[in-house]
Amino acid sequence: AWTSANSLLLERYHALTSSKGYQEEALRSSIELVYAVPPPLRALYLVSVADAVQTGTTTDQLVAITSLAADIALWQRMLQGDGTLISKMNATAYLHADLILLADMIEDHTVPLGPIQSGIGAVLVPWPMESWKIGKVFGTEYRRWSAVLKDTREDPEHFLYGPGPLSGSWRWIQ
Repeated sequence: AWTSANSLLLERYHALTSSKGYQEEALRSSIELVYAVPPPLRALYLVSVADAVQTGTTTDQLVAITSLAADIALWQRMLQGDGTLISKMNATAYLHADLILLADMIEDHTVPLGPIQSGIGAVLVPWPMESWKIGKVFGTEYRRWSAVLKDTREDPEHFLYGPGPLSGSWRWIQ
């Protein structure tokens, strides 16, 4: 019932997997929002894949498993691309959930392995260790935090956690 009630959200989530890349804007403040897939939508997606694999026809199973492979590829691209540390941690968490679901499917004796092998076989090959390196994140984080620190130095009254305009301790830091 939840899948049909939220079909538009699931369609939008599936559309993410067709993206060729992503671009993050440098945050101008440490208190700006971080955009991620809402946890209930992410859980609904994983449940819909699991449900299709457990109860669907062979075609439904293959579609669900192919969708899971595309989802894994999406979060792997995010992990390897440029972006903030938070985006890398989100990608890691999403990959973890996808791979746990895949492991559960393989372990479940009621799930036929044929659709899994044909729909997601490439994912079963271990990734090189370089796939997990997030070294590109340091440039993004540097640009983000240098902008915040520059703004703080130029306008200390508006720095959320810094001393107020009446404090004399700020002068010695400058």
